[in-house]
Amino acid sequence: MSGGEPVAGGAGPADGCAGPADGAAGSMDGAARSVAGGADFADGSAEQRFAALAVATREPLVALAERVLESAEVTLLSVPGPATMLVELTESVAGQRYHLCEVVVSEASVTVAGRRGDGLILGADPERALAAAICDAAAEADVFAAEVEALVADALAALAGARARRAGAVAATRVDLEVLG
Repeated sequence: MSGGEPVAGGAGPADGCAGPADGAAGSMDGAARSVAGGADFADGSAEQRFAALAVATREPLVALAERVLESAEVTLLSVPGPATMLVELTESVAGQRYHLCEVVVSEASVTVAGRRGDGLILGADPERALAAAICDAAAEADVFAAEVEALVADALAALAGARARRAGAVAATRVDLEVLG
């Protein structure tokens, strides 16, 4: 498909490839941090939606995108596909930024009823990126907006659970030097 080409209803993100966040809470947290810069968005913003769709569970994400495809005109702005993204960190001593590595991502851009949506997924899964872009655009166009917000809420709840589990695991490894001394 080329940019600007309408997507046929039911086509695209339905092939069943597993995404990096499926079944792995640790990768879910990493993906959200990569896509959202580690930020927590609690205001229902487009940034929050974008980050949550990046880590949403594949099956409900794809199912909702297929519903949007059946009921609204979806136009590709770019062919979904892999890309690389530079991971930049700040070291803790001098506060200087450095480039850690590049990671593979999949990206897609579409319009739904004339409103733009973008998807960026950690890993090589262009179909899942397309589904995220469709859901993002659908929310912007107020097409299945409540369903998109429910999907976002579920993804954010799963992300919060993964962070709490990780914090608990890290807390169990902390050593209190006052007790030892």
